[in-house]
Parts: sequence; structure tokens; C-alpha cells
Amino acid sequence: IRLVKRLEGLHLLSEAPFTWQLDEEYELSLTTQGDRLIGRLNGQTVVDMRDTIRPFLSGAAGLVIESGRLDCGEVAVTPAYV
Repeated sequence: IRLVKRLEGLHLLSEAPFTWQLDEEYELSLTTQGDRLIGRLNGQTVVDMRDTIRPFLSGAAGLVIESGRLDCGEVAVTPAYV
């Protein structure tokens, strides 16, 4: 599983090994706190890093599929609670 940023090209921020199973459901989440990014897969933290080079402090999110297809349910972007 990879976390990438598209800014003047595609930049790999982090990656972790993941073996997926066909017809299995997975829950992915990404929490941002300033330049800190915390990615979870089924509730387990798989990414905890800081993007210190021109971090996105606001904006949008997207899903990138390099090959094959994606079948997904809800994709939600919600505001942080202070």
C-alpha cells in the first residue's frame, strides 16, 4: 500500500507491504494533522510520517490505481474536529 503526493509529478511519501485478497473488504483511512499523515488499514496504523517538503495543509484526496480495477464503497473527506 502506498501514500503518494501529486505536486509537479508523483512523489512516493510512504509504502508498506500489503497482501490483498480478492472479494475481501478493507477500510482505509488517512488522518492529517498539519504536516503529519497517519494512514490506517482496518484500524491498524500502517503509515505515520511527516511530509516536510511543501506539505498540503488543505485540499483534496484521491485514489490512484496503477493497474486493474477498483471496487469501493463510500469515499468521504471530513473536517478535523478541534
